[in-house]
Amino acid sequence: MGANIGRVLTALLRYDRSIPYIGFEPSIKGAYNVSQIINENRVSATHRILPIGLSDKTGYATLFSNGEADVSATINVSTRPASIYRHNTIISLGAGDYYLVNEPSVAFLKIDAEGAETSVLKGLCGTIDRHKPVIVIEILPIRELELNTYSREAMGELSEETRLQFIAERRLHARSIRDCLERHGYAICKLRQRKLVMDVDFMQSNYDDYDFVCVHRSLLPDLRVLPGT
Repeated sequence: MGANIGRVLTALLRYDRSIPYIGFEPSIKGAYNVSQIINENRVSATHRILPIGLSDKTGYATLFSNGEADVSATINVSTRPASIYRHNTIISLGAGDYYLVNEPSVAFLKIDAEGAETSVLKGLCGTIDRHKPVIVIEILPIRELELNTYSREAMGELSEETRLQFIAERRLHARSIRDCLERHGYAICKLRQRKLVMDVDFMQSNYDDYDFVCVHRSLLPDLRVLPGT
């Protein structure tokens, strides 16, 4: 969810071309570029990209970005300054459950929605409960804002009031994701040296380490896990 320029798709094609792929990318140009990768690799029978942003409802939103491949493009500017973006585009939104309802199996979800992850998860409740996929999700970095070492190049110089506001918003965002996943029976983990470290703290996300692996607790006995530290 948030296919961007197709990095996950490209990695999947290198790993195993037989694994089906469904991507969602609200940028029309971005979705077109991903569709070109699919067509060039001749996997359109099992791989597809949909030009839509996932949410918990059908509708429209404004996507803020600095270009078609901007990895920080977002519909949520409560967690970073709107002033850093040069472009805004109206995009279509839809719930993931609608698009995945007929899929016989969903083993893995990669969610990178730059601050809109909670609504994406809510729109996938049925899929998550039915298939219990492994979920890799990005949590917006918090630690650098707390330490006042955030990237000025990426966010500009923030006033103290604004910095504290973004910390509060990002912590609220992380808690809402954690609570949603825990309601579905998931453990929040990190991948360390090819092993899962279980029950880690979302609030420790930073610019070097902000992807979390979430696994349904019923699947943990089948995986190599370590206790959280």
